[in-house]
Amino acid sequence: MGFLKRLFKKKPQQKKQSAQQRERQPKEEVTLEDVERELEGIDSMEETEAEETFESEVERDQAAEAAAEASEDEPSEEASAQPTTYHIQKHDEGWQVLADGADEPEKIFKYQKEAIDYAKEKQYEYLVYKADGTLRKK
Repeated sequence: MGFLKRLFKKKPQQKKQSAQQRERQPKEEVTLEDVERELEGIDSMEETEAEETFESEVERDQAAEAAAEASEDEPSEEASAQPTTYHIQKHDEGWQVLADGADEPEKIFKYQKEAIDYAKEKQYEYLVYKADGTLRKK
């Protein structure tokens, strides 16, 4: 970019000059070699920036892979925790599938059989209650 600055640079001590005065002054010549040298410098800067970007992306990917491998080696909290028991109970709108300790039902069905089928499909451990709230035998 140096040749461009030299080419278009306004000198601070210069005041506005008439066109005739500017024509009398010799212009600084820029040679083809100057232009090629500047372009080579720009190309090498772009290559360096591209290499730095690529290296940072590779490092980020390697860190993500290492984190994924570390998490695979350690058992997750969910896997080591006791499975949640679900309760199939009467609800104002039908039958609800309620997780143990939850305030809100996971899902509400019109019929008890639909709720049981849902729990089976999701492979939940569940307890079924009668309409009066007592536990039904399996």
